[in-house]
Amino acid sequence: LVDEGLYTCTANNSAGDDSETVSLYVRSAPPTAPPTTAPPTPIVRLTVQPQDYQGYAGDTVRLECIASSPRNIRLQWSRLDGALSPNARDADGIFTIYNAQPGDSGYYTCTAVDWTTGVVQQEVRARVNVNSPSRPQPTISIEPPRQTVPQGTTAELRCVTNEGPIQWSKAGDTLPANAKIDGNILRIERIQVLDRGVYVCQVEGPAGLSRITAIIEVERREVPAIELFPKSSQTVTEGGSALFQCRVLQGIPEPSLHWSRVDGTPLSRHVEQLPTGVLRFNSVARSDEGQYLCTADNSQGSATTVAVLEVQSLPKITITPVGQSIKISLGQV
Repeated sequence: LVDEGLYTCTANNSAGDDSETVSLYVRSAPPTAPPTTAPPTPIVRLTVQPQDYQGYAGDTVRLECIASSPRNIRLQWSRLDGALSPNARDADGIFTIYNAQPGDSGYYTCTAVDWTTGVVQQEVRARVNVNSPSRPQPTISIEPPRQTVPQGTTAELRCVTNEGPIQWSKAGDTLPANAKIDGNILRIERIQVLDRGVYVCQVEGPAGLSRITAIIEVERREVPAIELFPKSSQTVTEGGSALFQCRVLQGIPEPSLHWSRVDGTPLSRHVEQLPTGVLRFNSVARSDEGQYLCTADNSQGSATTVAVLEVQSLPKITITPVGQSIKISLGQV
């Protein structure tokens, strides 16, 4: 208030001077409230995951304490209502209780302590609840547990469980490229011998992993392959004998063998078919000459090969006229 009054500003030079006067009025200030003191901002902020753990006896409890500014900060865990379990481990903010029991239930505190001063910077709390009895294991079965399928067909396994999800694998190997998964069903199409083995159904639930296995055996299957013995073409004299053997080189199941004439005419009475794939000609006639077809069949397919029989006749000399003598002169034709 003492500053209130008239104030004059004067300016002068060689040409003269000038001045102006102003009035200053001072008004009393209203009363002000005393300043408030804001709470100190924590140097570090803590979070914990999970803040409310629910589990079963035998489980592994894992709590993670995370500091917003971990520099020069030491994180340590303690139990609010008692001592830590002998199965508990505290390492770099990760708090673990192995084989947790109902007695481990309670409140746990993560504390951030300044390495230099030992002053507590911040605390955060988590609740642990371990239920009893132990978590029930999932029920799991596989159908069928063992099967044998023919090569080239489809094998199917069904995994039945009250948990999920289901994972399929092959013991010691990857699943075949021709394997398809449809929900809880594993289907192997056009199965090959290399696909046989032990297949595993695995289920992961709250109680952990459960596995069950099934065995698939594959019966080998092959398309027939045949050859002719001793050779594919033979030449015999009329009245003689000949033999062709149709030999199986491969084929599973064992192929059946059958001989026929290429032109479709029936085999003559001089020809025998033996069980070993042998075609035998006895007292060959001119009419037996021709091509003969050997056919091998099984469930996987068939194979054919052709044998050729040539029949030759012995020369026959005739003299005419019969029983007469002919006289000719020297030089006569």
